[in-house]
Amino acid sequence: MNPGYLSLILICITLIMLASGWKEVFLRHVSHKEILLFFMLWLIGSQLKFGQGLLEVNGSFIVGLALCVYACIKVNSPLMQMYMVVSGVLLGMVYMLLLELFATDPVFIIWNAGWDAALGMSLLAVLMRRGNTIQMVSVAIGVLVGDFGHHLLHRSEAPISLGSAIFQDTWWLVLITVSIASQLLQSILVGVKFITNRVSALRSRGTKE
Repeated sequence: MNPGYLSLILICITLIMLASGWKEVFLRHVSHKEILLFFMLWLIGSQLKFGQGLLEVNGSFIVGLALCVYACIKVNSPLMQMYMVVSGVLLGMVYMLLLELFATDPVFIIWNAGWDAALGMSLLAVLMRRGNTIQMVSVAIGVLVGDFGHHLLHRSEAPISLGSAIFQDTWWLVLITVSIASQLLQSILVGVKFITNRVSALRSRGTKE
């Protein structure tokens, strides 16, 4: 699959899910206007490029950066802002590390280096879970940091191109994977807790009898 097609497919899937009522599950504290504005800016920005030569920036990267800044400002707690930034930087470093690992030894690659690194970062994000909105912002910061850092490391080999089609694929793949996996994990934990409480109640009743 050519770079860029995956992001278009995932955007369509996301829009369908949000329109069918999943917004209250994944983006409960985000208004419809904010979601609509983001998608409009993303689709427009992905068609724009700024700079030339050694540095090129796609509009999607700028939109993603603006989203993260806006989300951090919207959170009133300085401690939570710091958590989102620090965890996002950590996720970005993990993403960079996985990309370098796959480049050094391709035997670890399952599908392709970009997708595998994105899924690895997603797994870590799910384990670091701290609320849907906060988690999404941390992951978004991670993708931005990882993309910028990876290009910065290889600036002597190729020009820095931020917000490429590969970046867009990674952005949507990570966000959707983390959202769905987190909800599944939460459902499993709730189910386990319910079963545990039920078994404990039955044992207590049996002991009294």
